[in-house]
Amino acid sequence: MASKKKNKQIKPKTKKAICILSAILFFVFLFISLLLMINIFKLNMLPFKIVLPIMLVDITLIVLFAIFSLKQKIKWKIKVVCDIFMVILSICLFFANHYIDRTISFFKTVTDNNYEVENYYVLVLKDSKLKNKDDLLDKKVGFVDKLGTTNEALDKLKEEVTFENVNIKSIFELGNALLDKDVDAILMADYHKAILDEQIEKFDSQVRILYQFTIKKETQVESTSVDITKDAFNIYLSGIDTYGDIDSIARSDVNMVITVNPTTHQILLTSIPRDYYVELSCYNAKDKLTHAGMYGIDCSIGTIENFLDVDINYYARVNFSSVINLVDVLGGINVYSEFTFNTYGYQFYKGYNNVNGAYALAFSRARYNFEDGDRQRIKNQQAVIRAIVDKLLSPAILSKYTDILEALKNSFQTNLSVSEIQKLAKYQIDKMPKWEISSISLNGSDSENYTYSFGSQLLYVMEPDISTVTYAHEMIDKIINGEETDLNSTTTNPQSTNSNVPVTPPTTTTTTTTTTTMTTTRPNNHDNNSSSQLETDNGDNSNDVENDKNDDFNNNEDETIDTNNNIDNDNDTNENEETNELNENNEITSTN
Repeated sequence: MASKKKNKQIKPKTKKAICILSAILFFVFLFISLLLMINIFKLNMLPFKIVLPIMLVDITLIVLFAIFSLKQKIKWKIKVVCDIFMVILSICLFFANHYIDRTISFFKTVTDNNYEVENYYVLVLKDSKLKNKDDLLDKKVGFVDKLGTTNEALDKLKEEVTFENVNIKSIFELGNALLDKDVDAILMADYHKAILDEQIEKFDSQVRILYQFTIKKETQVESTSVDITKDAFNIYLSGIDTYGDIDSIARSDVNMVITVNPTTHQILLTSIPRDYYVELSCYNAKDKLTHAGMYGIDCSIGTIENFLDVDINYYARVNFSSVINLVDVLGGINVYSEFTFNTYGYQFYKGYNNVNGAYALAFSRARYNFEDGDRQRIKNQQAVIRAIVDKLLSPAILSKYTDILEALKNSFQTNLSVSEIQKLAKYQIDKMPKWEISSISLNGSDSENYTYSFGSQLLYVMEPDISTVTYAHEMIDKIINGEETDLNSTTTNPQSTNSNVPVTPPTTTTTTTTTTTMTTTRPNNHDNNSSSQLETDNGDNSNDVENDKNDDFNNNEDETIDTNNNIDNDNDTNENEETNELNENNEITSTN
């Protein structure tokens, strides 16, 4: 018996080592615990009823571990058990601190970006002898005066080389001036070149970029901040037709006003067609709404405020990369398609399709594949959103939390302050309100007209239907004022679908008026087995509006198809094609 007891005793050196290790682990735990408390207060997104228990548990653990780790008379076995718990909890608290730090960093990134970047090209003919910007010396360089930041770009270029600048009336004439060799080179923004690539046949193949540079400017958005947990507010959501960083100036192809009333827990989504023919607030001239985005987010906001007669308090911007990056980091989504169709070279089948980011973007942009056009496209976009939300709500997504933040960091931008986002998040976590969400869309009739951005070049436009504009204004006012509103009623048709807006002469065509009915018509089937047969959606080209009714149905309607296996490395090719494509207009839908 004596020998057994002797074997259980621990050597003094070993006991001392355990005591030292326990003390070290305690101070590590203490440091991480205090850091967590500080980060929770910095995050400022958790209500007091959640913060208080966390703090009490943390303080209790610190006291208990201090007693068991630092007191010499505690048995070594208890110290070892205590050490194991401290290691496990320290690891957990480390990851908690990491998540909070990444969250705070994300909020700072998306809210502190209060500037926009405009990319400029100096273009020359493909066979031009000019090799670099220095060769522009004493050459003729064409530009369009007072169009966006063109004058600032011209001054910046003149600081580097001396040349003769030639003022040309419009972008379209500017492109032709280069092709006709009236000038040696032209200066224009990248989004203007993208439009000329669409409008002038083989323009891209006839020119090359001699030199490129950027102009950086601060956003000049004048908005009124409110208490977003008590007062109703409007957010302008802009979806720009670019990939990469979100600070690039580009056409705004998705334009939506999100009206939120935190008291009545109502949200109204008002979609505005990209080709709406409106007066630009920045130039007091008629143009497409999508073109307002080329002159900055402030021009888009001012234009929408004026014709809807509402105040916009905040804005948020996303782009193509936002969708692609988020879906990819989620590991793909299961999106439901009502039809079998092929668009932009991506094949979809009736039923559930497991898609990656590029497929999700193509699915949400398809329009000419359906007889219902924009209406079906909105349904597809909603299907993508629902699939993303379903994936985000799955428990497995916690392991990808920081990856999601990283994916959205450079493809999301807002002028909401960090404190306002924190306040709204805290309100949501504290109250857990059930939001009623509904959406409406402005409407109009197809036409052609002259625009500020393109001067004498006729472009496809949508003449606004005044009844839908008035209807949207009234609905936004009702949500703002907290009036009793049946949000489902927003799906009813306005009394008139004929445009009452006079067309700025000369108007060359007026075709069928877009309606707001929710009926889905089953299209006729016909073969379309090649992506080369697909209709390219060039929103600024009225000659390219030809419906592609590729709607062959799969016999197994509920079959889940994994389209990721069919990618075959064609994403890069299709991404280039998609860059020249435009997002389409939103139509009426209702979600509760």
